[in-house]
Amino acid sequence: MRTMWRQRCWGGTVAVVPLGERVVWARFLPPLELHIALLIPDFPLETVKARAVLPSAVPYADAVFNLGRVALLVAALATGQIHCLKVAMQDRLHQPYRQQLMPWLPKVFDAALQAGALGVHLSGAGPTVAAWCDDRQAAETVAQAMWQSLKDEGLNGTWRVVGLDAHGATVIQRS
Repeated sequence: MRTMWRQRCWGGTVAVVPLGERVVWARFLPPLELHIALLIPDFPLETVKARAVLPSAVPYADAVFNLGRVALLVAALATGQIHCLKVAMQDRLHQPYRQQLMPWLPKVFDAALQAGALGVHLSGAGPTVAAWCDDRQAAETVAQAMWQSLKDEGLNGTWRVVGLDAHGATVIQRS
């Protein structure tokens, strides 16, 4: 006998905070016209290695800096004030430390912003870079600029452009 189950994850922006055995979450939809240019270097960066360069403690001023930017990021995405993304995506907690593993990162960030990205950040532990843009055409221009910057550093990679998803993923398993 075959059984089927379906699990659906919500799209948009979902903030989740663990609270003991449960989680507290909130969801909203950012402006769906936004697109993200992804630069995907052809070389891996192990998360364990990327975590190893992080300090065990951070300066209070850096923590405050990032907390303010997180609040600005949420507000900008929730209200559609996308002009705030450049500042909202600034970071002092992980990107400066991980840059020692990716010395090409500042040049790629600069290329993205010069090409018209609204904001740019390291995706997770890296090495993928994500640049937010106000439409698909702008994202393609930004992706190509990031790719060229990486190539100028003697490195290879690929790029792609993705849109935001209001519905989220659906997983269907048949057995």
